[in-house]
Amino acid sequence: MDTFRELVESIVIAFALAFVFKAYSAEAFVIPTGSMATTLMGRHKDVICPRCGYSFQVGASSEEDEKAQQARQEVVSLEQQLARLASQGAPPARQEQTRRELDLARRQADDYRVVAGQCPNCRYWVLTDPRTWSLLPQSVQRLLPEQPEQLPSYDGDRIIVTKFGKFRRWDVVVFHYPEEAQTNYIKRLVGLPREVLRIKDGDLYARPLEDPQAAFGILRKPLPKILAMLRVVYHNDYVPRLGPDSGETIYRRGWPPRWSPAPADFHRWVYDPVANPQGWLPLDLVRRTHGLLPSEAISQGRQLTQRNRQLWPDSYQASDTWKSDEQFRRFSTDGSSRQEVWLRYRHYVPRAPGPIRFGGSEDQWGQLLRNRLQEPAEPLLIDSFLAYNTWVTLGAFRTGQFYERYSNPWASDLALELQLDVEKPEGYVVLELVKGGRFFRARVDLATGQATLSIDQGKRLFDSAGQGEENRHPRGATPIRAPGSYKLLFLNVDHQLRLVVDGEEVQFDAPTTYPLLVPADEPLLPAAADYAPAGIGAGPGARVSVDHLVLYRDVHYLASSNRFGPAVAYRDFPLESGQYFMLGDNTASSKDAREWAYHYVDEELLIGRALFIYWPHPVPGPFPWTPHWKRMKFIR
Repeated sequence: MDTFRELVESIVIAFALAFVFKAYSAEAFVIPTGSMATTLMGRHKDVICPRCGYSFQVGASSEEDEKAQQARQEVVSLEQQLARLASQGAPPARQEQTRRELDLARRQADDYRVVAGQCPNCRYWVLTDPRTWSLLPQSVQRLLPEQPEQLPSYDGDRIIVTKFGKFRRWDVVVFHYPEEAQTNYIKRLVGLPREVLRIKDGDLYARPLEDPQAAFGILRKPLPKILAMLRVVYHNDYVPRLGPDSGETIYRRGWPPRWSPAPADFHRWVYDPVANPQGWLPLDLVRRTHGLLPSEAISQGRQLTQRNRQLWPDSYQASDTWKSDEQFRRFSTDGSSRQEVWLRYRHYVPRAPGPIRFGGSEDQWGQLLRNRLQEPAEPLLIDSFLAYNTWVTLGAFRTGQFYERYSNPWASDLALELQLDVEKPEGYVVLELVKGGRFFRARVDLATGQATLSIDQGKRLFDSAGQGEENRHPRGATPIRAPGSYKLLFLNVDHQLRLVVDGEEVQFDAPTTYPLLVPADEPLLPAAADYAPAGIGAGPGARVSVDHLVLYRDVHYLASSNRFGPAVAYRDFPLESGQYFMLGDNTASSKDAREWAYHYVDEELLIGRALFIYWPHPVPGPFPWTPHWKRMKFIR
């Protein structure tokens, strides 16, 4: 009797503790949609590009939306009806009619399955379902590396949400949806009570609510948040190939590499404070000056296709510049040049308007596979493209009704990562990022390890240090002062420069933040130099090599939702006491505070902070339900 009583008491206490723990400490949630991708994954597919080998995710939430569920329910209902007719001995004609209705319902339910997505690295359209194979013409089938395999769709990340602690800006927060309190949402908290939040040029600004005359200041993310939110623009280790086992890259068919040697005088003819008080030169002026505008005899349509012509010839070479390996992945310089030598990135993205079945004269990937490239590649501006949002359903694939789901505006906050191999500690290297035609540099002396930051080679100021002291060249110490390999990350995000060496952020002797490039109510416009937005320079005597080059972009917040209305330059959102503003990291596909009837979440609706991804989804392994260890992490 006492044993039974102890058992009952233990069970009651365990349940009580569980409910208390859930109510006051932590709770588990499943991410239903892709509004926080790629920080948190909703239902998705894991995809490996057969051309470049890059691994990425494509959203599959459409497979579980209301229409998809209704279609599957219709299939279940008809299956039950057919079984009932068969058991009752219904006339064959009646059973056959129901069977046809069932076949149609299954086809309609299958139409919601995601069957394709676009690689963020090389922009090749990857098929993820074998049913697409029969829909392709034989001429297209011959171009594919292999028949597509059936890739599974995984449920969203499972996370732990903590209910302890104060809510802070940039936290990922779970809350009750203000328009439907029984529904939980998860977004990033970006706006605090008693301020006016502004979204402009992909960044966030704020001023005090009670002072309309106060200037808007940019909101800067801590470095761990930035690192968690960076998205890959191009990873140079993953070279696009023409076949899965082929050594032939697209470079052999006329496509230019994204990293290539650049003229030493590039900076002088895209930046001239004499010709333009702002310093940077508008793109059209540079074209006219350097003969890069199409001829007036060319039709207007042809001019539009050539509006972003290359800033220097693809065939540019110099005897004393960077040398590359055959696949343009590793670059070296022997230090023999008497002037700086430069590598620069140009955003050469093959045009691929849809999966290859829809490819036509505008599909440059199809042209490359057929070895019939019709026109020279043109560098583009880096935009806010996100592979997660490129999903194509089977229904769209069948009908050919593919369209660009979201607009992707210019993204100007960039980060450059690389491995630097120093053969001899002499000379210096320069990492450079371009934003709005301005040049942001980190120069590292290879003998002393001293890093020096500058804007437009010292012509522009950083924020003041001390009592009005003007800051042009913040300096900091790095461990780079001996032969060896070093991993560098240079960031220009939220109007602040940061340098990370071997995982440790370099501390500088003065602020590395800088004033707004344009007033907070004016748009930042790209200039000529933004078509070559990243560079690596080496001074005389520097014997170095660089590889594992990765270019990232920051999350680019949209001022308006793509669901409603045209794009706008900026929007302001006032927040009263106890009101918080929420945005999804996947800003192009997030139903968040920008479009709610009330653009805020009251404090009493906040549930907790997302803490940890404890179960992303299983992966193939030696045991069933092998955990996806790499995705298990604290949420930044």
